Amino acid sequence: METDNVHLLVVEDNPRFLDELLEWLIDFNYQNIETATSAAQAQEKLAHPFDVIIADMRMEQDDIRIFYPGRLYIAIARHSRNL
Repeated sequence: METDNVHLLVVEDNPRFLDELLEWLIDFNYQNIETATSAAQAQEKLAHPFDVIIADMRMEQDDIRIFYPGRLYIAIARHSRNL
């Protein structure tokens, strides 16, 4: 699969999960990756085009459940025993 030209935005507020996800994406040869740690930061970055948005659905202070028309949107949610 061609990954060189795929422009990704990864939205995750937990630094540990963000690092793990970035490591996994880099292992699969994704190179054009930008990150946001809040919904507000993601909104700012969305002024530029992205091919794929990978976002945490359960961020601690932000609700990122927003659909971005014309873009592939992958929602992730971590499970916690404390919920």
